[in-house]
Amino acid sequence: MSTALRVIDYARIRELAKPDAVIAAVRHAFRNHASGAVRQAPVTHLAFDDPPGDCHVKWGHDRAAGIFVVKVATGFYGNPDHGLPSSNGAMLVFSASTGEPIALLEDRGWLTDARTAAAAIIALETAGYQRGEPLGILGAGTQAALVAYWAALMLSPSSIFLWARRAEAADRLVRDLAELNIPAERMSSPATLAQQSLAIVCCTAARAPLLSVHDVRPGSIIVALGADARGKQELDPDIIIGAQRVICDDIEQCIDHGEMQHVGRLPCDIEALGNARLPLKSRPITIIDLTGIAAQDVAIARLCLDAIQERRDAR
Repeated sequence: MSTALRVIDYARIRELAKPDAVIAAVRHAFRNHASGAVRQAPVTHLAFDDPPGDCHVKWGHDRAAGIFVVKVATGFYGNPDHGLPSSNGAMLVFSASTGEPIALLEDRGWLTDARTAAAAIIALETAGYQRGEPLGILGAGTQAALVAYWAALMLSPSSIFLWARRAEAADRLVRDLAELNIPAERMSSPATLAQQSLAIVCCTAARAPLLSVHDVRPGSIIVALGADARGKQELDPDIIIGAQRVICDDIEQCIDHGEMQHVGRLPCDIEALGNARLPLKSRPITIIDLTGIAAQDVAIARLCLDAIQERRDAR
């Protein structure tokens, strides 16, 4: 007999998915993905011009988790002008034994933003980011804000430098961070931001490079997570070609619709994030291309379901 579909609402999801737990789950997901333990279907994209936005569908199955997940994530970039978040979406969880739907995670896209922020933290750590050094963030939307909050919590940067196309959005995020005693400052351009910080996370929907090869210095770490569909681009291709180390969450996806889509020839040997390790010597110029993988969605959905079950068992 089928069980009723469980609907987990936004407030409950925010309560369940804490930063340290999400980061641990996503770290494990990357390892599973790199080992081939997770199956995933090709990502589906739907772009919108007026108003500008996009919709992504990811689906994956982790045999060890006992579930498969279909995740729909949307981003409509004019929403903040109307007092709405730019991100939205939901996850539908199925039993991998019977095919029955188990749960609808009504997360409004927050779990996607959370697992992406977690990926950025993991990428920075893997590339050799040192606690306490400055951090630059390009973008000031929902994703950029979450990266800033979680980086402040987990990495303790001495300061966060921000740039966004809309200066008022960057100023608003600076104020929000200041209310939490997180030092932050808006920069006038991506180039000036790169002068202040060797470590940069790119969180925009740009379709032309924001950083040029001249902005890269010895020891630079650039985490590019905005280019998750064809046509999107945040980095000059010469940055990737000249990098000493390139890491991808999924190499095929990054070549198809990440920053790597704009590179005419492949650079140095590309590493999978799930297999990558800390640099042994001086920190090389490192680019991390993150397109988002289904293994992350399966892991964070399993995290929420397990947390609910643990609370029930504790009663």
